Amino acid sequence: METSLTRRPAVPGFMALLASVVFLLGCGMENGNLSSEPAFDMAADVVGRDAFAWSEPVWLGPVVNSPGRDWRPVLSTDGRRLYFHSNRDGGLGGFDIWVSRRAGTNCPWETPVNLGPPLNTTRDDGDPAFAPDGRVVFFSSDEGHGGAGRGDIFISHRADPDDDFAWEQPVNLGPDVNTAAHESNPWYVPNEAGGTLYFVRSPGGVPANSDIYNVRVTLEGRTGGPAVLVAELSEPAPIGDQAMTVRADGRELIFWSGGAVGTRPGSVGLADLWVSTRRSVNDAWSALKTVTTVAAAATTSYDQKPVPRTVRDRSQCPSAAEPGRLHGRANEVQRSFRTNCLLEGSRPYREDPPHAT
Repeated sequence: METSLTRRPAVPGFMALLASVVFLLGCGMENGNLSSEPAFDMAADVVGRDAFAWSEPVWLGPVVNSPGRDWRPVLSTDGRRLYFHSNRDGGLGGFDIWVSRRAGTNCPWETPVNLGPPLNTTRDDGDPAFAPDGRVVFFSSDEGHGGAGRGDIFISHRADPDDDFAWEQPVNLGPDVNTAAHESNPWYVPNEAGGTLYFVRSPGGVPANSDIYNVRVTLEGRTGGPAVLVAELSEPAPIGDQAMTVRADGRELIFWSGGAVGTRPGSVGLADLWVSTRRSVNDAWSALKTVTTVAAAATTSYDQKPVPRTVRDRSQCPSAAEPGRLHGRANEVQRSFRTNCLLEGSRPYREDPPHAT
């Protein structure tokens, strides 16, 4: 099994510039929109306006997707790497973390490659969430690295953000995060105080019992006290709340909620994407709204895991969908767009003590 990407030799000086031009002409202009995009509005305020409309989802195709289950996608800050976990053939365990690369943001995705050990084990490993510089990853593991319960959250570091196969041995985040329950779905939000990690806790490992928590954590993995329940976003069983994505300024959160047994009031399907905003990071989260698209993308099945990033003035959101949308196989990666919102890759926010959920 191939365990590393083919590395190109360094191209110095003028040749590096020429190579960049070739990439631009080869795929950067294919959509004809590079020069027409307006400047990104760093001061955009999504509270109190219709910031929740997304375009119709587009399937990423058979290069990224497989006959297996492909989900929990996350884009690198530069948009050239797509990480996700999958139980496709060629892995080490049940679910593994994979990466697909592309030469530019308008170029086609390359065949995904398994990240291998030490992140992946013979158990289930997934839910990668990265610090903005790409040198730190938080992820979950189902007993593959040991731990306190049925699933724990770990942190790993690498010196070179371009080397997907140089991760250090993962470290358990400890009892402030991990318990005898099942912890998963981490999402890291940087701030000047160090950062906040959102994650999901499922007592007994039952998805219908899952709720959203957050905890102060540094990029060295040190926590600032026990994790706390984000009560205004979490529904009691049998409604599960999972897979949150938090905007980089800490003022918008998207997640999926529902389940086969119970659904959140106002849902379209068994599990829908929901969004909440707040005016500052010290305010409580607002009343929830369903995530909509210009083409009514909500389905009567499962809609899962939005993962936004910044693409100039456009926000690009890969997500995983259950059967009922587009192609019918379980959990395939798709993408949707919207305009003028602050997302991952924008500057860190300042969080004033005491920390509020």
